[in-house]
Amino acid sequence: MPGPCSLNVRFEPDNGTGQYAEDEVKLTVVDLHLQVDRNRDLAGQVTGVGTDLTDPDHPMKFWINNDNDIANVDEEPTGVQDGDRTAVRNQRDLEDFQRMRVFCNGVVPALVRNEARLALRWVDSPSFGLRMGVFEAADSTLGLDFVRSDGVSNLQRTRPYSRRLVELRALIPRELPNNRLQMFSPGIMFPAVWTTAVDGGRKSSGRREPSAIGRNTAMA
Repeated sequence: MPGPCSLNVRFEPDNGTGQYAEDEVKLTVVDLHLQVDRNRDLAGQVTGVGTDLTDPDHPMKFWINNDNDIANVDEEPTGVQDGDRTAVRNQRDLEDFQRMRVFCNGVVPALVRNEARLALRWVDSPSFGLRMGVFEAADSTLGLDFVRSDGVSNLQRTRPYSRRLVELRALIPRELPNNRLQMFSPGIMFPAVWTTAVDGGRKSSGRREPSAIGRNTAMA
């Protein structure tokens, strides 16, 4: 079960003296899950169970944010791809984002006291240079309001929510700032939206490129 526990460790030197050293090591068992909206239901809810679970045969499909959205009207096949930007520029750009939450049970008190850190990393390093930008969600509904609601969308495009928290590359863990984690019971449910970029620019047509992620546990 998640929560604090202890382990007694005993060291006995191989010198025939019969002496030994013993100590209690305190541990915290943590239940960690990275949850996404794999089934793309109409509510956009992230449940982490049933049809939202991912595996190699049922991956989470998403758009690579390799276009250049101009205001709310059009997209350009040239210029800096939106996935390379550190901030959300307009409402249209949010169409390329996905819902995500981090469920963390057993370590909430330590995170609140800043005695533990929460980090994300790729479980398998993408071979084509895929990068993920993680943004703090402006609302905690875990639905699609960040796209469908003008009020939530406008809030998502203002600081601090419009600024990227971390960018994940290859197998390098990236810590999430504790002061930006939103705490919910029974664990940490960190509502976030994320977008992706890919090394090597964009397609000449400017169309978004589909990709997939095949497992939920992408945390370290």
